[in-house]
Amino acid sequence: MLTLLQNLLSIWPRKEEVSFTPFSEGFSSTPPLPMKKVIPEYFKKCPKEFEGGPNRYTYKTCPAFLDAMTVGYVLRCPCDVYIKTYESHFDYEVPADVPNIVVTSHSSNQTQAFQEGSILDEDKFYPYILKINPGFFLKNSNRVGWQILPFYYDKENRKNFEAAYGYFDNLLLERYGTCPINLFVKRREGSDTFIIKKGTPICTIVPYVYTDFHSAINKPDPERYSDIMNLGLQAKNRGQFFANSIKNHRVAKRYL
Repeated sequence: MLTLLQNLLSIWPRKEEVSFTPFSEGFSSTPPLPMKKVIPEYFKKCPKEFEGGPNRYTYKTCPAFLDAMTVGYVLRCPCDVYIKTYESHFDYEVPADVPNIVVTSHSSNQTQAFQEGSILDEDKFYPYILKINPGFFLKNSNRVGWQILPFYYDKENRKNFEAAYGYFDNLLLERYGTCPINLFVKRREGSDTFIIKKGTPICTIVPYVYTDFHSAINKPDPERYSDIMNLGLQAKNRGQFFANSIKNHRVAKRYL
């Protein structure tokens, strides 16, 4: 009976509290937002179905895309950042009233650009990194960490920059710390300019709960593979079959 109770408790949904606190009043106008608040217009306009073909359902019915658009929160740029690009480097400026700590950079020595240990794709990105502090403290329990992901679904800004993947444990100051975001700036041919406007989403952050994972590589299971393939092939409309997975099999996730 005790084992059954422990098993039930282990799968019972547990609410975690996370909070975002601005450094000062000047940062309060660009708070982090749930991803569902910044769903791009093209996704909203995309139909779920189109005419013709046995699989007439679009990417909007795919659970993976739905989760990518709605899971986690976005951190936003706290001020306008003006960037001037050249063939081999870029310069940046911010308004005069913005504190120096908000926008900084990591040098090419830190990224080890053009060295064997470089973290960069130098053909795609400039050799050093723009670092933006969103101006908010993140607070969470000691069970929670954060995964940092690029905000891929902003078509316009992803032409200009891409947030570095990362994990943020928020270990300092009793899980109440800052989370600066590193941005790879994409190379341009010749000189050019662009602005990362105040309020622009610069990355996605997804909270997760710490646990231990134990992996195993099992023996081949051709019967299971055959069952799955036959189930899909027997469906009269494969698009409908997979679209139904959103309703029937997707795990609900809430980021409020």
